[in-house]
Amino acid sequence: MFKLFTARQHDKIWDFDGGIHPPEMKLQSSTVPMRIAPLPDQLIIPLQQHLGPEGELRVRAGEQVLKGQPLTGGRGR
Repeated sequence: MFKLFTARQHDKIWDFDGGIHPPEMKLQSSTVPMRIAPLPDQLIIPLQQHLGPEGELRVRAGEQVLKGQPLTGGRGR
């Protein structure tokens, strides 16, 4: 452990230069054009509770929602 601290004082921790350089493999995707992924028929969004006051659900499970429609609303202040 002391060896690690002394190496840090000399700004060199590891005995090799550089970092990790995996092969890029660009040939696998460079010949295929990019395309926009279609929307799925069903999209499941898990709701996670934060440390603040509990929110109130504004939609029911299975209900169709619109883009930008709030799924929850805050209570309190």
